[in-house]
Amino acid sequence: DGSINMPLVGAIPAMDATETELAARIVAVLGDYLESPSTSVTIRSFESQAAYVNITGDVPRAVKVSLRPGMTLTDVVSEAGVALLPGQRIEIATRGPDGDRRTTTLTSAELDQAGTPAPGDGAVITVLEPAYVFIRGEVDRPTRFNHRPGLTLQHVITLAGGLTEWAGRKDIRIHRTGPDGETTDLEVNLKRIEEGKDADIVLAPGDLVLVQRRVL
Repeated sequence: DGSINMPLVGAIPAMDATETELAARIVAVLGDYLESPSTSVTIRSFESQAAYVNITGDVPRAVKVSLRPGMTLTDVVSEAGVALLPGQRIEIATRGPDGDRRTTTLTSAELDQAGTPAPGDGAVITVLEPAYVFIRGEVDRPTRFNHRPGLTLQHVITLAGGLTEWAGRKDIRIHRTGPDGETTDLEVNLKRIEEGKDADIVLAPGDLVLVQRRVL
């Protein structure tokens, strides 16, 4: 109702007051009951202000997070129970001064950089699924791995437990889909990379590494 209730003095108007102004009102009223009262006011949380976090994935869910003064995007995402992976992206939709919705995409490393949108009242934060790379064929553990910046072909092969004895080191394919949806197949000679003759291949999100069986 725009007021707070305190012992001795009852309701004190608080609507539209800053922390300093409200503290001064409380001191003025308590002066009738106490000698030289001293009061400070700190806002712990805005119960009427919240951000909404949409979490995508196998079990999508949404979490409402009450805002506190000074909260960052990292704080909001953390309170929603999300631990972002390196390079994982979020989208934050905020309402601008003109009332229009504005959407910004950020990686986990960019959340608290200067100039990022503040998590204001009504902000909608969507945590996007992590990007993966996939490896199949003649490796010990064909599977998928979370993509992170700088992940290379040799890293993924190592994570997959290494090559089998039937793997063809000279004929590895990387199936890649670009931002425009166009697909390309890269032919890689891993033996030359291991010998230092060619540079290791930096993998992109969504890459499929196919380690083929060598031809006898």
